[in-house]
Amino acid sequence: MDNYIIKFFSGGKLEITEEEHKNLIGKEGLVFLKSAGESLNISDIARIVPKSKSDELEDKKNQKEGTLHDGTPVIRHFGSWYLDGDFDDKGTPRRRIDSEHYPEVQRDIVPTRKTYHLKYKELPRKERLKQIISGTEEPREGGVKKISGIIAGSEKDIKYK
Repeated sequence: MDNYIIKFFSGGKLEITEEEHKNLIGKEGLVFLKSAGESLNISDIARIVPKSKSDELEDKKNQKEGTLHDGTPVIRHFGSWYLDGDFDDKGTPRRRIDSEHYPEVQRDIVPTRKTYHLKYKELPRKERLKQIISGTEEPREGGVKKISGIIAGSEKDIKYK
C-alpha cells in the first residue's frame, strides 16, 4: 500500500493513506481524514500524488539543471535553458539552447540529471528522445499573426489571408 501526498494551493502538504485517497475521489466540501485527525476542504487541494513520485515532482518544480536527450548537461537561467559550463566573466551563461533542435526544451520537459541517468542514459539516442517527450502535446505554433496578413475591413470583419 502506497501512501499519497496532498499538495494544497497554499503550498502545504499532508501525507495520507491509499484508503483515504480512494475515499477522497468524487467528494466535495469538508472531508475528515482519520490519519490527520482533522477535516479538510476538497477545494483547497491542488493535487494528490503517490509518495513515491513526490520527490521527482519536487525536483522538477525547483529544477535548475538537467540533461538533454543527447547527453548535453544544461542549466536553467531565468526560465531558459543554457549549456552548462559556458559562462561569461560575470557568471552568466552564454549559450542558450535552441528549442528547435531540442523538443524537450521547447516543451519544458528537460529531465533532471538524476532522472536522465536512472531512466534514459542506457537507451539509444532516438529511443531516449521518444521516451522523454512521450505523453506531451505538440508545441503550439507562434500565437502572433503578421500584420501584413490582415485584409482591410472594419474591426468586426478582420480576416486573415
